[in-house]
Amino acid sequence: MDFLKKFFEVLYNFDAFKEISNRNYILPSMLFFIISTITFNSLKIYLNYDKYREFMLNQMDNNLNEIKKNLKKQDLTPEEIQKRLENYKNIYLASISLEIIILSEIAKGIFIQPVIFLIQALAFSLIFFIFSKVQIKLDFKKLFSILIYSKSPIILGSFIVFVLSIVLKNPFFSLNFSNFIPYEFVSNNDYLKALRNTLYHVEPFSISSLILLSFGINKAFEFPFKNVVYGVFIIYFSFLILNALFYLIFFK
Repeated sequence: MDFLKKFFEVLYNFDAFKEISNRNYILPSMLFFIISTITFNSLKIYLNYDKYREFMLNQMDNNLNEIKKNLKKQDLTPEEIQKRLENYKNIYLASISLEIIILSEIAKGIFIQPVIFLIQALAFSLIFFIFSKVQIKLDFKKLFSILIYSKSPIILGSFIVFVLSIVLKNPFFSLNFSNFIPYEFVSNNDYLKALRNTLYHVEPFSISSLILLSFGINKAFEFPFKNVVYGVFIIYFSFLILNALFYLIFFK
């Protein structure tokens, strides 16, 4: 279980990244991350499901009213309108059932999270090309291992958010920065919507994870710390900008 201990050790001993990068921890560490985050995210909904369902039902009613207004503008009979509204309601109710929510969390963890890890590792490997004058050879397997263990603050964050959601009895509780911009405030402004959507990806534990990643690359590759911090955050802010542009292009 040494691979498990290392998730806690990297939080106070950055030299642990040297050992991690030379050990075959990728599969067990990735499974631990996926299982732990699935568990905390699922329990957050499960233990607050009544409030979650109540909120989602109110949202459904608002959506139905908006859809009804739009359908009335089309050349449809009252029966056709009612049928479409019923179809939407049935699909929506199925999507907010506890079973579907839990299965969705499991599916995201199993099928999407490994892809996210791979994309992030490929993105952060660009650091070695951005600072090509620094003669340090990229070892993708090492980088991938370091990336997984740099997610240790996110596991901790998932647990803290889970606990606070129970204390506050709020299944939607989060610490991401989008909370600083209420949805009602941006509802009629596409640019503020894009900003809010982008800030959803910014929260204290993700920032901590990036800092930890910087230390990990520094220790495992002996990469100049100043350079690696610049590289990590350049790539991170590039992702945020691309996220905002993607939202404006496809969801405006």
